[in-house]
Amino acid sequence: MQRVALEAVLRAPGGSVRVIVTHLEFYSLRQRLAQVERLRELQREAVGHAFENAKLNVEQQAAVLRESFAHASELGWFCLPETEEDSRLLVM
Repeated sequence: MQRVALEAVLRAPGGSVRVIVTHLEFYSLRQRLAQVERLRELQREAVGHAFENAKLNVEQQAAVLRESFAHASELGWFCLPETEEDSRLLVM
């Protein structure tokens, strides 16, 4: 079955918010891992663009990202993996 990832940038009062919605392959771990790797590549590219003209070192960039997403786990946006297989999908 064909899979897609839909990316949208939403305008919000605090600034733009980038959202990617996808449905990963269910039956094939190999395909799911490839899909996750491609999503990671897209995220690394987006982060690179976000800090392109910033005068921050890598540690400062990481601190900005941690602060930006600190509220996300409190809101339940991130779920803990249920299985060891799921954990493999989260490792960067």
